[in-house]
Amino acid sequence: MRHPLRRFSGTLLISVALLAGGCSLMRFFWDQVPDAVVARADDWLDLDPNGERALRARVEPWLERVRREDLPRYADFLRGLAARTADGFDTADAAWAQRRVDTLYADAVQGALDWIVPTLLDLTPSQRHHLALRFRERNTRYRDTYLQVSRRDRSRAIAQRIVHQVERWTGKLDVRQVALVEDGAAKLPDNAQAWYHYRLRMQAGLLALLSKPDPRGAAVRQQLQAWLVARGARQSGDLAQTDAFRERLAALLVRLAGTLSATQRADAVRGFRNLAAQLDEVAAGANPADMTPATN
Repeated sequence: MRHPLRRFSGTLLISVALLAGGCSLMRFFWDQVPDAVVARADDWLDLDPNGERALRARVEPWLERVRREDLPRYADFLRGLAARTADGFDTADAAWAQRRVDTLYADAVQGALDWIVPTLLDLTPSQRHHLALRFRERNTRYRDTYLQVSRRDRSRAIAQRIVHQVERWTGKLDVRQVALVEDGAAKLPDNAQAWYHYRLRMQAGLLALLSKPDPRGAAVRQQLQAWLVARGARQSGDLAQTDAFRERLAALLVRLAGTLSATQRADAVRGFRNLAAQLDEVAAGANPADMTPATN
């Protein structure tokens, strides 16, 4: 919800690789991602056939580069996560995971900007208007979901997302574990309003750059980097609040990890290792359709 452009950025890869286990998803992802990227971009930008062809010509070399260079890094991260999770998961492990994910995310965005920026520069006035409408729609959804609800409802929504993501790896959490997440989520800093104003500011800056008679690619790229990766565009109070949120969330995950049963921990470790092996095979050039399904 924070960054609309992330829906068709390189973080699509990280999201699938780190949050979705199972070979069937990997097959679907690798076979369908070029079409998915073009379709998502078309939804946001209202591309004409020429624009779609130009986007595909930019996306496919990027995807091949990701396969060769980035998937092995994702696999290494998952193996490291499995090793650290096997015998427990403490504050140092959480800090390590956060640093690695931050690095993988930043690198993925930098690579994706190679095709996002020229695609944005090619937009016609009507397509820029379409993008502005999409921003407004997403902003309305953000307000409805995060701002026009009670603090209690926001923390419940966060707790539900945490439980959903953890259970992808561990299997069903018990009542005590869910209660721990709900209690921890209620104590996280409430930064929904700050994120909303930040996204409005960054959207306006991007649209202003694109509306210039001859928009410069370097300026557009800098704006997107500031929005999606860099912290320099954030106000000092927002940064402090974001850091506090991250720290408390990490502490919550460490507490939750301490309650995992041997079976839950083994399921998570096996899932990390299975997905790492699948990423290695794809990176090496294997046809995902020929891979043997693996289960958590």
